[in-house]
Amino acid sequence: MFFMAINGAGLAGTYMPGLKILSDRIQSGELTRHIAFYTAFFGIGTGFSYLCSGWILSALGWQYVFGLIALGPFIAFLIVLLFIPVLQHEKWKGPINIRLHDIFPVDKWKLVLQDKNAAGFIFGYTAHTLELFASRSWIVAFFAFCAIASGESFILAAATLAGVINFFGVPASILGNEVALRVGRQKWVCIVMLTSAVSGVAFACSTGQSWWLIVALTIGHAIFIMADSSTLTAGLVISAQENIKGAAMGLHSLMGFGGGLLGPAIFGFVLDISGSRTSQAAWIWAYVAVVIWGVLFVIYERRRGWGSAARA
Repeated sequence: MFFMAINGAGLAGTYMPGLKILSDRIQSGELTRHIAFYTAFFGIGTGFSYLCSGWILSALGWQYVFGLIALGPFIAFLIVLLFIPVLQHEKWKGPINIRLHDIFPVDKWKLVLQDKNAAGFIFGYTAHTLELFASRSWIVAFFAFCAIASGESFILAAATLAGVINFFGVPASILGNEVALRVGRQKWVCIVMLTSAVSGVAFACSTGQSWWLIVALTIGHAIFIMADSSTLTAGLVISAQENIKGAAMGLHSLMGFGGGLLGPAIFGFVLDISGSRTSQAAWIWAYVAVVIWGVLFVIYERRRGWGSAARA
């Protein structure tokens, strides 16, 4: 648990700094499109993680899965160190003194949450990552249960199938941002979260059915669960005031990955108390427990007029 916590902190602690590196260097073009591709490539990494893990597991064993996959962050470190030039700006010069107040800028976080528009994107991202990480963490086990319940073999091994399905989230994230630019970010986020909740429950109810139907519903859920990902992050970056943008992005990451921490645990807890992993009803309740947060977010934000507070 200790080393997994360090691993999780490493993931959460590099996502937003990477986005800040990107956004600081964008001089032309639509910033949200760059952010959409950044978010989408996170999904590509997840998909390859599933694929490579399954292949390494079959060939070498589970110990090598952890050892070889760990080369990814090391390669990322070398890419940033060697290929990304340092910004030539006066505010980056001189020694860096980091204080506890800089790590936990509570006063600035309060200002961020007072901005109804920015706070909406942060709360939405928290609900989004809760559902996303729960789904990604349990999808392989769910496929295994479905294979047992239906009595027929799937077209691919569970880990490989999960990796392939995750790649559908890549174009969904990019195209979702394009749709949001036309219909409005808040409106698009609400539509996607409600659709994702419905597709998640339908996917959970598919146990015992043919593998092609299960896979089709899984792809649908993967598409809608990612269709608002870049929109939420891009919306926060665009809407946050310049003097607190860094703090806003930090809070976005803190609460978002906090949701990513809770999601798999909530899923597993509900799975245990509602009949354990051998019960079809338990899997349905577990999926309901993680998709319901997006529905509650939509209800809450629409009541407080999130969309009406939007800025261009």
